[in-house]
Amino acid sequence: MGVGPGRGGRATGSRGGRGPRKAPAARDAPARGPRAVVYLLGAAAVAAGVAAGELDLPRTALAVAAVLVLVGLAGGPSDGPWGAALVVAGAGAGALLAPELPARLDLARETAAGIGAGLGLVCVLPLELAARRWGVAATLLAVVATAGVLLDDVDLPALHRPSTWAALLFLLGTVNLLLWARDRELAAAAPKR
Repeated sequence: MGVGPGRGGRATGSRGGRGPRKAPAARDAPARGPRAVVYLLGAAAVAAGVAAGELDLPRTALAVAAVLVLVGLAGGPSDGPWGAALVVAGAGAGALLAPELPARLDLARETAAGIGAGLGLVCVLPLELAARRWGVAATLLAVVATAGVLLDDVDLPALHRPSTWAALLFLLGTVNLLLWARDRELAAAAPKR
């Protein structure tokens, strides 16, 4: 009962206790190669939709969220940009639904988008409580970019152009591709046991 010596003299906890968190295994690491491909294909698809005039800013947000979901699935569902996808999808859905809301609510499109983004951020909590990786850095980037679109005090006209979001996806794909190439080079240079 309680704490006793384990193998090799290590102390072992009781069945109900929590031990130190294990380092993620190599197979749990993000698959940067597939993610890079999805980012680049997604960027091309969004850019094509924007060029054809079929994607305004709210629909672009939904398209970007869909790409982020596919990126997460490509790299393994245990570690994906789920928070960023929820925030961006919430903002896009809120902006699209604003004209359909009852007149008594009298919500501007930007306000509805902000509410949607906030709800998306709240939906991250179950992932955090379940100890799932949801992409903290990507979520913060999505929050900052969404705020740059919605806040009047922030003067970032580039974020109001759907083509900018396609360019961001292309940039993320390029970064993942470079990291994938670096990982392969390090793996090849590592001494074999």
